[in-house]
Amino acid sequence: MKAINLIAVSAVLCLSVSSVAVATAMKKTLAGKEAPAIRLEVFSPDRQEAPVSLSSVLDGNNVVVLSFFDTTCEPCEKELPALEKIHKKFTSGVKIFLISLDENYKNKLPGWIKKNRVTIPVLIDPLGHRAGGKYGVTKYGQAEIPQTFVIGKDGIIKKHLKGYHPDIEKILEETIQALQKETVVSPSASTKKTTINIIYTHSANGYLESCDCPENPFGGLVRRVTAIKKLKARYPDAVTVDTGDTFPPRENKILAEYCLKIMESIGYDAVGVGDQEFICGADFLMKNIKRLPFIASNIQTCDDKLCYPLAEPYLLKQIGPVSIVFISVIDSSVFDLFPDDKTKQIKTSDYIEYLKQTIPEIRKEADMVVLLSHCGDDTDRKIAEEIPGIDVIIGGHSQTFHKDPLKVGNTIIVQSGENGHRVGRLELTLGPPPGKKIISYSNEFVILNKDVQDDPPTRELVTRYNDELKKSLRKIIIK
Repeated sequence: MKAINLIAVSAVLCLSVSSVAVATAMKKTLAGKEAPAIRLEVFSPDRQEAPVSLSSVLDGNNVVVLSFFDTTCEPCEKELPALEKIHKKFTSGVKIFLISLDENYKNKLPGWIKKNRVTIPVLIDPLGHRAGGKYGVTKYGQAEIPQTFVIGKDGIIKKHLKGYHPDIEKILEETIQALQKETVVSPSASTKKTTINIIYTHSANGYLESCDCPENPFGGLVRRVTAIKKLKARYPDAVTVDTGDTFPPRENKILAEYCLKIMESIGYDAVGVGDQEFICGADFLMKNIKRLPFIASNIQTCDDKLCYPLAEPYLLKQIGPVSIVFISVIDSSVFDLFPDDKTKQIKTSDYIEYLKQTIPEIRKEADMVVLLSHCGDDTDRKIAEEIPGIDVIIGGHSQTFHKDPLKVGNTIIVQSGENGHRVGRLELTLGPPPGKKIISYSNEFVILNKDVQDDPPTRELVTRYNDELKKSLRKIIIK
């Protein structure tokens, strides 16, 4: 069986920053963490080459050096001779790639490669959106530089160097030689399986607690917190997501505030935006947008001067060897019954066209695509039929209950029903070939009935809300 490879990543990009910012950045380290997966295209003006993925270069006995650079960066050129020497010294068992962060790489790279007599293969990552961000090299198109990551055969980052090192050649040589001696036995690519758990919710509809009355004995965020805590304890690597409509269906800013407080305590990885998130107005949502990891792929907000994205368009998550992109879309028709004053700042692009253009690009860097949909069940089925490349759709808005997951084409569709009555857990098993294909799946629900105890801290928040509500009602009566 083949051992997992070692990776050393050297990041070099010019950026003017204050000494305080540099000092803060230098303290951060990724040492001890798993190396994020990447998949990038090779820059080759003369011929078409297959993209290079981290999983493919790790599947063997090679040491891999990845160097992030920008063609306008002087420290990049200072480190380049050392990297070229490593490239020539280790002719067997070592692979080196340069990663270009240039946005206009087609015009800049040919001259830069010729000028510096570069023999190392070059991968392209404009502004670091695919690989640079994963390694913390770039954020919003800017970079902290230089950085070097050395990753052992077990896929863990063993050493993380920041700042230009004149002795980088010696550091890399000694590190590579030491780690080459390590033996790591990994499962064969033909038998290796990965399990991914996704905990999902939606449509809380402002219910902090259940009335426990005969017609509605379920639900309540106070029970949702308990259920998710227990699921996270059982499945610590699970991703927790919500597809929207956390706020109540009628404007109540006090209740919306407490919904936010409770959702914050859960620790979601990604939250889709539903129509009810705008029930208190776009300004209220924008004021609180950073409190939860909202993603909104096809929503913009507009004022008199500018239209701009409401939230991050996607979330990239690494689970073991599998990279997953979570995106979120909403159908503009969900706002049909909304008053104009709630929707006048909202601009939604066509979700079908958006997905058709976006999914192929996402598949270049992700092994899986999970769509958090706030379009309704009928539309989710249409999306699965018309748009290939989506592995899972977690639905919302229509409050449909799928006791068992639907399979439309190659897409799995789940949804957990009305008024936050349930917490769902979708388990995906990925296996050969090539180890990142869904080979089986299962689904379970935790029904939020009286058997689920209230979460004590959340119960305190609910009590505070009820007290605040009583005070506000007294004021209204007195008036």
